[in-house]
Amino acid sequence: MTEPAAVELDYAFPAQWARVNADGTLTAVDASFLRVTAPLGLPMSFAVAARLRFRGGLTACDFRVEVRPPQGAALTFDGRIDATGAPQYGEEQRRHMLVALNSGMVVQEYGVVTIELFLDDRSVRTLMFEVVPLPDTQQSAG
Repeated sequence: MTEPAAVELDYAFPAQWARVNADGTLTAVDASFLRVTAPLGLPMSFAVAARLRFRGGLTACDFRVEVRPPQGAALTFDGRIDATGAPQYGEEQRRHMLVALNSGMVVQEYGVVTIELFLDDRSVRTLMFEVVPLPDTQQSAG
């Protein structure tokens, strides 16, 4: 049987906006959506929120998020997550870190946006949402 990774992704979701609060909680607005309406040619904001779980004395890892829109260049965000100061809990003395990444992109084409999360260069989760046109609000004359 394989040993579980020393760092794991507990959960992750897309949101309109997200923040890690000073008290160690996470605030997210319009979270876990599957579809977003947006006009072509204008910026659309989004966020990715996640909780990482560290075990076995590990306190840091590389974290990368790749956002692939239906058309255009992918956005890549990467850095090192350090959980040294995070409180320990449970019998295994685990630590956890909350992550909130806010970004945006110009909608060039409608379709599926793919967000892939990596821990220490291992793909650990793929999130997707669809960008669709705004509903037609014009009423026909007649």
